[in-house]
Amino acid sequence: MAASSGGYDFDVSALGRYDVNFGSNGLCAMTIGGSDMPSLEYTVTEEGISMDYYGMSFLFTFTETGFQMNYAGAMLLTYEPEE
Repeated sequence: MAASSGGYDFDVSALGRYDVNFGSNGLCAMTIGGSDMPSLEYTVTEEGISMDYYGMSFLFTFTETGFQMNYAGAMLLTYEPEE
């Protein structure tokens, strides 16, 4: 894992845990900054996987190895499967 801001690398553990699990039941479990978020319904589209977090749109776009999500314009999160 890697983290950078303004061209400077830093220890990714300073951000807390970020993970996402898209369940077969149509619900997504997310952890953002170490905090568990409420389960949300998600929709798979050609663009990626989208969900509405109480008025804030989350779009996980497909990459070659996983997903990316622009988190409220504050940071670009890259998710890859754990091995």
